[in-house]
Amino acid sequence: MFYILPAVLLILFLSAAVKILRECGQGVVFRLGSVLKMPKGSGLVIIIPVIDRLRRVSLRLVTIDVPPQDVITEPIPETAVKRFLLLYVTSIGRMHSSN
Repeated sequence: MFYILPAVLLILFLSAAVKILRECGQGVVFRLGSVLKMPKGSGLVIIIPVIDRLRRVSLRLVTIDVPPQDVITEPIPETAVKRFLLLYVTSIGRMHSSN
């Protein structure tokens, strides 16, 4: 009976310490508010639950539609131009250290 409470606390601590990152993303670990140098890759990541915070970052290509804009040209009286943006993360460490 005496061993149940420490066993439950150990299970809760380990469940908070182990994180799983998918292959399409990486993780940035903040230790007491500052960024650790190396981002964590995909797979199992072990952190210290009270001290570390893990922020997941997707490395997928993101497409954003921009509303069409009307353009007036000389040969064609009025036409619509459709635009879109392609965004992706190149450096995770620089992205979080600039904030």
